[in-house]
Amino acid sequence: MIATGDFNGDHRADLVVTNVNNDTISVFDGNGDGTLTIKTSYATGRSPYGIAVADFNRDNRLDIVVANNGQNSISILFGSVNGSFTPQTELSAGSGPWNVVVGDINNDNKSDIIVTNSGNKSVSVYLGNGNGSFLVPKTFAVGFFPVGIALADFNNDKHQDIVVTNAGDGTISILLGAGTGTFANQIIISTGFNAWGVAVGDFDQDGRTDIALTYRDINEVSILFGNGNGSFARQTQYSTDDGPWSIVVSDFNGDNRQDIVTANTGDDDVSLFLGVSGGNFTSGT
Repeated sequence: MIATGDFNGDHRADLVVTNVNNDTISVFDGNGDGTLTIKTSYATGRSPYGIAVADFNRDNRLDIVVANNGQNSISILFGSVNGSFTPQTELSAGSGPWNVVVGDINNDNKSDIIVTNSGNKSVSVYLGNGNGSFLVPKTFAVGFFPVGIALADFNNDKHQDIVVTNAGDGTISILLGAGTGTFANQIIISTGFNAWGVAVGDFDQDGRTDIALTYRDINEVSILFGNGNGSFARQTQYSTDDGPWSIVVSDFNGDNRQDIVTANTGDDDVSLFLGVSGGNFTSGT
């Protein structure tokens, strides 16, 4: 998997990727012209999958967190001078950590970590102390084989909530945050198919957060429109190429509407869906 950030302070976007087959991450320096230069690789735990970046120790340098799927742990690598990183600090996780996101879920202006544990139907929440250390993780139940994860405010209470794709039982889980680092019991929403990737946005521009999902087994992307109270309305689906896995939301054509891109593992390509009025999208290209 992949994450971006300015690791060396040159105001250019750099890149870091997980190398699942050799237990490392690789950092690439951005040259500012659309090209990249590989800088170095760093050791992680076994089978690194998910990856995210944030400043965990508040030294104004970006750090990296990696979910080690084969070692039931996460690795944190702290940013150092000139875009280099310290050797990993490893923390225990649940069974089969798959993906990871960062955010401030208890409103203390410190970066926290949330990990999906694919092997034991849970997510682990690590509250940051602001100095690079974390409290003992709290675990919250979700569905079978949780993989994808995203943060957003689904019920408009100014607190971060969690959405998780449960790739083993055709559901997603919504966990509404209390703003203190705790979450209510999961709300289970049946999607009918096994969703893998997840991203969030306000696709119909109604001020409520919506969810976009990838269905790898049926080659579709689906939109669930938020009601603003933690529930969701109609589901709209669009065809992708073969094997859509990860998904990204951004405005790719500068029309002030959010667009969607899926990475399709079966065809080794991407599908682009341009947002139009009413939360609709063009066919994937």
